[in-house]
Amino acid sequence: VPQLVEELSRRGLRHPILIRFSDILATRIETLANCFAEAIRVQEYPARWRGVYPIKVNQQAHVVEEIVEYGAPFGVGLEAGSKPELLIALALLETPDALLICNGYKDRAYIETALLAQRLGRTPVIVIDRFSEIDIVIKVSSALGIKPHVGLRARLSTVGAGRWIESSGEHSKFGLSADELVRAVDRLRAADML
Repeated sequence: VPQLVEELSRRGLRHPILIRFSDILATRIETLANCFAEAIRVQEYPARWRGVYPIKVNQQAHVVEEIVEYGAPFGVGLEAGSKPELLIALALLETPDALLICNGYKDRAYIETALLAQRLGRTPVIVIDRFSEIDIVIKVSSALGIKPHVGLRARLSTVGAGRWIESSGEHSKFGLSADELVRAVDRLRAADML
């Protein structure tokens, strides 16, 4: 790296200089996928690994684009926690079996966009983390005639440790309680959306 920086300086480039090591992303994705594949084989697990990159971790275009590119052979998807991230994911994610995890604040427009992504050949999973979102998903899905892929975020009663102690347990602001999980499944079943 020092030699590279010296050469770039000789060419007249000034600091700071951004140097991208794209092969690191490719190698890490491949290693992760292969580790899961081996564990699945050894344990005779009947399903497969479906990796997802949360866009919020690093929203730089080149990073998200490279993760989508290098992750395509392994079915790596994206997680969108906001409307802008959802639009980014829709623009970049073309792998049919890659998951598009839809988290965060979900108003009617967000849910409509996520559902319409199914018509574009995407696989959006709308993650319900507030009970009030169930009715919106059911109404919008019914209006569009699209059966949603829904995930339910559970609020565990166990309190975490360390950094996450305040955002875990029964008082966590995200996730459904055990009672809400049962009621959510009942509502989805009644709407024929399971």
